[in-house]
Amino acid sequence: MFTPSNLSLTEAFHIYIDSKISEHSKQFRLAANALWEILTPIASITRHEFNNIFIEPGTLTSTLMIRLLNKRKEPFAEVKGVKSYVKTAFKNIATDIWRKESKHNNPESSSGIRMRTLSIDQERDDGRSLHHFIAAPKEVQHRAWDTLSPIQDQLEDHLYEKEIYHLQHRTPKGKRTFEKEATLFKKYRDNEYSPNGSPYKKFTRQRTRMLEHLEEKRMQLLESTPKAEQFLTNLAKKHQLEELTQEIREDIDSTKKKRIIQFNFDLLAFYQYTKDRSYDESDPMAYSLFINAITSLFQEQLYRTQR
Repeated sequence: MFTPSNLSLTEAFHIYIDSKISEHSKQFRLAANALWEILTPIASITRHEFNNIFIEPGTLTSTLMIRLLNKRKEPFAEVKGVKSYVKTAFKNIATDIWRKESKHNNPESSSGIRMRTLSIDQERDDGRSLHHFIAAPKEVQHRAWDTLSPIQDQLEDHLYEKEIYHLQHRTPKGKRTFEKEATLFKKYRDNEYSPNGSPYKKFTRQRTRMLEHLEEKRMQLLESTPKAEQFLTNLAKKHQLEELTQEIREDIDSTKKKRIIQFNFDLLAFYQYTKDRSYDESDPMAYSLFINAITSLFQEQLYRTQR
């Protein structure tokens, strides 16, 4: 007999999301009751991580259970690591609530903190700055991306189609292993690949190798091209890049946002240098800024934790 007291989190969770089990059945009702009893204490722990706003544990639990009901519309798939799944889901829900509260309290920014703008020189005929909000979330549409998107595409094409083959390998087997995992970089970026266990360890090992390759290459190029390094330094001072990153240090998404800000800045730096000339890889300064932007692109798109 199913009772709330003898159902584990995993058992109750899978009964609750399995559409083959009727929502009108006693089994489903008992699973729902058990799930509520088990989830609420976990939600209570999560809410304490958000000291700046008050979140009722019941709000987190009910929101998650509503979302889980929607999973019944999908083909049933067993979830491994249910407790980790639940903790992550609660943090995502709490973050959504926090963002809405912050935006309501301060409409200038979705983070509740005033975002300093990096207004790049007037680049468009209509008088708009190229990229008015360098730190704005990607969901904020801006006409600047009409100009910047093709440049980002250029960086991605080189990174995922060419640069992954420039990495040196000690053995043919190591090369084959790396290139097999590297073909999954774009899928991981697009949330179409979520390795677990050993596959994740292998994938992240190759991802780390790629990042080390790019960072070493960037460092060597900037050291051998002082003008490029000075160009970046001057641009950062002009637009107060350091102050901008300091402003979000208390933000719950500060690490992620810093990566986004850095990539946006490096992308703009590359554009600033090449806007009046065609990109020429034989130009040491252009190539240094190109690899600098690609390194930040890889960090922004690939350097995140397992979902």
